[in-house]
Amino acid sequence: MNRVPVRRKNNSFFTAMILLVALIMIWFVHQGLNKSGLPPGLAGLLNSDFENFRALEQFTEERTDEIKKLIAGFWIYSEGDERSDPVAKREYLEIIDNGIIWHVKQWFINDPAGGRHVLTHVAHGYTRPYSYSMDGSVYFSETRTMRQAFITPADTCYGASQQDEIWQFSINGSLLTADRREYTPYDGELREFFPADVDIDIVDKVTLRKCSSMDLSRLAKRVLAGSFVALPASVRNQSAESLINTYYKPIVFDELARRYDPRAIPDEMQLQFTLNGDGSITNLRNRSAALVTKRFDDMVSIDIGGWLFPPSADNKEPQRVDLTVKVR
Repeated sequence: MNRVPVRRKNNSFFTAMILLVALIMIWFVHQGLNKSGLPPGLAGLLNSDFENFRALEQFTEERTDEIKKLIAGFWIYSEGDERSDPVAKREYLEIIDNGIIWHVKQWFINDPAGGRHVLTHVAHGYTRPYSYSMDGSVYFSETRTMRQAFITPADTCYGASQQDEIWQFSINGSLLTADRREYTPYDGELREFFPADVDIDIVDKVTLRKCSSMDLSRLAKRVLAGSFVALPASVRNQSAESLINTYYKPIVFDELARRYDPRAIPDEMQLQFTLNGDGSITNLRNRSAALVTKRFDDMVSIDIGGWLFPPSADNKEPQRVDLTVKVR
C-alpha cells in the first residue's frame, strides 16, 4: 500500500521534467527564429502569399471599367502541333468590355496507340477587376464561371455553375496574361474566331446531363488510359517514364503549376512507386518533397496516386519504379 504514493510522485516528477525540456526546446527555437528568421525561400513565399491579398486598395467603379476595356478583346493561346504532338492545347478567350467572358479550350490527345481525341471545354463567365497587386504589376480580378460544358467524342455534359476564382491579368505590349497563361491578340475574321465545330451556346442547354466532377485533365487521363495495351514486364518501367514525360506532364503538371507561386513549384520530382500488374500504382513516395513546395507536392501526389499505366502482358508481379521527373 505504501508504494502507490511513491509511484504517483515519481510519475509527477517525470512529467514535470518532460514539460521542462519541451519548454526549453521551444525557447531555443523561438530565439533562433528571432535571430535568423525562417529559411529565406520559405519566408519569402509565405510573405508573398500573405502580401498578395493584404490591404488591397479597391478600384473605383471608373477604374474598374477602364481596366475592363483595357483587357477586352479576342485572345488566343496555342501550344503544340495538334496533328503530330502527343498533347496540344488551344484556347479562345473573348472578353467583352463589360466584363463578360466566353472561353473555349480544346485539347488534342494523340495517344500511344495512334488514336486522336479532341476534348473541348466551353465556359461563360464574368470578370470584375478589383485591385492592383502590391507591386502594381498585375490586376486582381474577381472571376465567376457562370456556366460550363464539356464535349468529348463520346458525350457532352455540363459542369459546376457559379464558381468563383481570382484571376490575375497583366498587359505586356500586345500580350495579355490571364490566369497565368499568355495570350496573343486574334487578328482574323471575328466570325471565324471560335472553332467551327463548337457551339458556344451549349452551356445554356438544359437538356445536357451533369458531369461527374469533370475537367480537361480528368478527361485526358481517361482517354489516355483507354488507349493502353498490355506490355511485357521488361519494358514497363521505361514505358511509365516515357508516358509521364510525354503525357502526364502537360496534362497534369503544367496545369497544376498555374495555381501556385512559381517559387512554390519544384524543378523536378524524384518519384518512387510500385507499378502493379493491372497498371495502377501504390506505395507512392516523393523523395524530393520540400517544405517550400509542400502545397504543390501534396496536390500532385494526390493526382499521381490515380494515374494508370499499361498492364503487364506476362509477369503480373508488382514492379518498383524509381525515376526523376521534370516538372517545369
